[in-house]
Amino acid sequence: MLWAAGAAHAADPAEHDAARLLRPVGASVGLAVAKRGAEGVAFEARSAVLEVVLDAVARGAGVRLDFFCTDPSADREPRTLSLRAAGVPELLRSLLGPEVAIRSQPQEVGGGEDPPRIWSVRGSDCPSDATVRRTFRSVQGHPILTGPDAPVAQLEGVLETEGPGARLRAARHLGRHAVQKQDAEALRLLGVALEDPDPRVVLAAAKAVVRSRDSDARERAGRRVARQLQVEPAAELLLVLARLDPEAAWPFTARLAAAPGDEAREMALRLLAVTRERRGTAWLAGLAAGDGPDALDDTAVLGSAVAVAEASFLVWERSGDAEAGRAALALYERLLVKRPRNAR
Repeated sequence: MLWAAGAAHAADPAEHDAARLLRPVGASVGLAVAKRGAEGVAFEARSAVLEVVLDAVARGAGVRLDFFCTDPSADREPRTLSLRAAGVPELLRSLLGPEVAIRSQPQEVGGGEDPPRIWSVRGSDCPSDATVRRTFRSVQGHPILTGPDAPVAQLEGVLETEGPGARLRAARHLGRHAVQKQDAEALRLLGVALEDPDPRVVLAAAKAVVRSRDSDARERAGRRVARQLQVEPAAELLLVLARLDPEAAWPFTARLAAAPGDEAREMALRLLAVTRERRGTAWLAGLAAGDGPDALDDTAVLGSAVAVAEASFLVWERSGDAEAGRAALALYERLLVKRPRNAR
């Protein structure tokens, strides 16, 4: 694991920093799995925040969980545990504490031959007339999200009141509406999804905005992704930022280029291929002229080097920036020496 590698070499701050940037987007919210069997419900979580835990319980046990008065999504403390319980109420009390009131609700109509059971969860001081603050349920068979074209008007409620799995699916639906149908309301709701506490939802919304033609939405999404990266770095978010705001992506690219290790180098190359940032020219030129195995045998290095050289050339051609012209020329010369067959 990249995180473990970073921890093992803590004496090298650059490698540790690169390991954080290379984490998968879901690393900060963790993993959880629940499975119902003949002997009850088995559950396991690894560094999972509470809403990921509850989403797993609802999905694995085939139930819907309605939380009144309190919102579990606000609890971002990671949990690592393994439990086995006779049923859903027993498992929830092990997770939430014995003081919570857990009651079965009437079955929904029209849910098929075997509709899921519905459980309400309330704190000891929650009044009987309180409304649902957060619902957790599987996206399979979801009344809004199962079809290919969920109605935009109902997706806002999913973003505001449901678990991370449903919110992620809602963000993807909104992306299709915003991009394929150029739906203004869907684009607005993608802005809501960008503020989600789960970085996977943020990523899905940002990817959709990348494909949109709205410059204001792209600018807002770029700021949000950059802010997310400062708190919870992730490789997928970094690649999206490179498309939304190349300038904001450059500090991260520079940190990866300075770090040891193939993974960091490959990510820096992918970012440079997207941004064509001419400030990467010197680093790419060093790779092209480096000792040992020919770095330009690596198609990622070659592609990024060519992209940055072309970008530097365009800057020089359009602005007369002498530094950009010299940088492009220096890199082209190294490319020609190393890979003459690729000269164009």
